[in-house]
Amino acid sequence: MILAAAAPPPAPALMARGPGVGLTIDLFSNYVAGGWSPHDLEEGLGGSEEALVLWAAALVERGHRVRIYHNPPHSAASTVFRGAEFLPHDRFDPFARRDALVSWKTGHPWRVGAEAAVRIHWSSDVEPPWPEHMAERLDAFVTLTPFHRQTMPWLDARKARLIPHGIDLEHLRSRKRDKIPGRAMFASSPDRGLETLLRDWPRLRENHAGLTLEVFYGWRNFSACHAGDPAASQFRANVEKLLHQEGIAYRGAVTRDELARAYWEAEYWLLPLNRAESELFCLNAAKAMAGGATAV
Repeated sequence: MILAAAAPPPAPALMARGPGVGLTIDLFSNYVAGGWSPHDLEEGLGGSEEALVLWAAALVERGHRVRIYHNPPHSAASTVFRGAEFLPHDRFDPFARRDALVSWKTGHPWRVGAEAAVRIHWSSDVEPPWPEHMAERLDAFVTLTPFHRQTMPWLDARKARLIPHGIDLEHLRSRKRDKIPGRAMFASSPDRGLETLLRDWPRLRENHAGLTLEVFYGWRNFSACHAGDPAASQFRANVEKLLHQEGIAYRGAVTRDELARAYWEAEYWLLPLNRAESELFCLNAAKAMAGGATAV
């Protein structure tokens, strides 16, 4: 994994261990509707989950022991993937010995008094102010972009760290393809602007003759988050109807390899984002631009 920015210097408690000494690093992830498994990496994971899997593998390669606590599709499932351990949330012991503990999209470990030599919160959302007793226990509060940092003016500058996500450039470069003239792509959750794009499609085609669009991602996460919601069902029906327009190909959920090839083939990556806070660091945008696409 290639990071877009260097991390801050390690905390003194970790530096004292010396070079080449493996650390025990635990990460407690947020709850994801429907669950997820690291073994789905090649078949397609959400951007946040892909980032965690590659992050864990990169640390293992450097000699560290890494445990990720998350909610797998099957509640009791534990597994090892690329050397990292993936365990269900209920296996997490807040008071176990560990060198570093990272919370991801949730403050739960700190609410229950979890202990670690170094305490880090890795934020991927716009968050309301943390209770002072929780925030003070952290060594670092990581945000992804300057915009992300600015959305949380309450964050103590002494603890704030800005570290963008990384992308797997080796995987992307090995799937390189020639550009397809006039090819555009959409590869985010359908509720993040797809309906707007599809309603504007006739006007886009009028101004850009020959423009074509491939739509990726699918409905799995959306359906898991909005099960039983009539408004969500109506939204999906509207979008699926709008997909039946000239020049549009619906691909849905595809493998990691297929999506990598699509980034290379696209001239344009389109996202009429309806909520800025829903894409604080869009991995799809970073990959598309690395593949030479113009991001709009």
